[in-house]
Amino acid sequence: MNLMMIQRADVERQLLSIKEVAEMVGFSPATIYRRLSEGEFPRPCKVGNKTLWKRQAILDWVDELPEQ
Repeated sequence: MNLMMIQRADVERQLLSIKEVAEMVGFSPATIYRRLSEGEFPRPCKVGNKTLWKRQAILDWVDELPEQ
């Protein structure tokens, strides 16, 4: 496995906080939670008392957005 493959695997497994997700997608945390409740945003994971999102799930969601 080369360095590029290792780095990609690390990114795919990375977990993000609501603040990091908000910065990534350009939405406020309130908008993320609203879209989540409407079924229009990737579901987070609970890790202990933290709510975290898989980076790859967010990247996939962005890739699937319709172009305008």
